[in-house]
Amino acid sequence: MYAKCGSMKDAIEVFKEMPDRNIVCWNALISAFAQNGDAEATFSSFTDMIESGLYPDSVSFLSVLTACSHHGLVEKALGYFNSMNQVYNLDPRKEHYVTMIDVLCRSGRFNEAENLISEMPFEPDEIMWSSVLNSCRIHKNQDLAKKAADQLFKMDALRDAAAYVNMSNIYAEAGKWENVAKVKKAMRERGVKKVTAYSWVEIDHKVHVFTANDRTHPQTEQIRRKIDSLVELMDKEGYKPDTSCTLQNVNEETKIESLKYHSERLAIAFALINTPEGSPIIIMKNLRACVDCHAAIKVISKIFGREITVRDSTLYGSKEDALDYVKWAKDVKLFDMLVQRFSSSWVMPFQD
Repeated sequence: MYAKCGSMKDAIEVFKEMPDRNIVCWNALISAFAQNGDAEATFSSFTDMIESGLYPDSVSFLSVLTACSHHGLVEKALGYFNSMNQVYNLDPRKEHYVTMIDVLCRSGRFNEAENLISEMPFEPDEIMWSSVLNSCRIHKNQDLAKKAADQLFKMDALRDAAAYVNMSNIYAEAGKWENVAKVKKAMRERGVKKVTAYSWVEIDHKVHVFTANDRTHPQTEQIRRKIDSLVELMDKEGYKPDTSCTLQNVNEETKIESLKYHSERLAIAFALINTPEGSPIIIMKNLRACVDCHAAIKVISKIFGREITVRDSTLYGSKEDALDYVKWAKDVKLFDMLVQRFSSSWVMPFQD
């Protein structure tokens, strides 16, 4: 629980106070470090568990592979993956293959990823092809992206519009606006809708939820003024907006303006206004934060000397990023948890 709230210090203290530590306890700790972006602690805890006399199980390996994936440690991941069967007599499950394919794709090693897909004893599913598609966008591999997208579009049911959105974004980045229109048309015809991005923050036992370019919050004017002042301070720190994150056929000035009002930045501005100086800020988001917001929040954290934890739907950032003020963690079920916990004091999502 502490780890999922970004409080690793408390999580570690609870672990140290345990009189007996079984495989479940160790797995909880290893997973906590992996979720909070600390790869070195993930690996050292894995080693400590083995040295304590316990053997890792499938859950242990999934955590270390996840840490490898989000830090680009391909060779280390291959070592762990191969040791499952060769050393510990464990057959990798589908989730281990998914994570291993993610490791390879994130590093641009697409040929190896395709070979592993063809060799594994499972049929590739939506999660696997979505992982491939995400990495294809990062590495601008349009050919494999189209193959992955075609596999996803053939499926009877999709969890959400992510495949369509990613393919649309890949075409947008390449300036192929006609193809963007075709993908969006196919999306409409199938009745698939894009999930709205929300960011939320708890202050005084109330959860305040924001969408991009939100203008309906009671403190909108204060939040906007805070955003404007942040832009000036960030500029002095050398921050430069990354407009590649804004995939719209508009001019550069409009793109820069839209980045300022992404939901997580509105939530952070609101928190800066309404919380004591120097206190930590925890922001939750239902979707992945963009690269520009990642860079921007690190600068904001440095300016104000605040520890800012942003939990989104996927662990994000490099090994160095995990040691900075901004920490990213994975918990796709967090939104439901918050709704249940704060149902008596829920502030309805602000929407345009």
